Amino acid sequence: MDIMTLPSKETLIFYNEIEPWIVGGKRENGVTYIFSKDTPKEILELFNKIKDKLGYKVNDYILED
Repeated sequence: MDIMTLPSKETLIFYNEIEPWIVGGKRENGVTYIFSKDTPKEILELFNKIKDKLGYKVNDYILED
């Protein structure tokens, strides 16, 4: 029997609060997310705070042109 584990707090924050602002991404030695140019500063700060705790390599982010 398999046991399901709950996602981490950071993963839930990412999918509930941050992911709606992401418009794309690039994969090169990890993930670089592309955020909408009108993403609030608070969302970008939250992303920077949790990105190292997501369970995979996140390089950084860039804003859409």
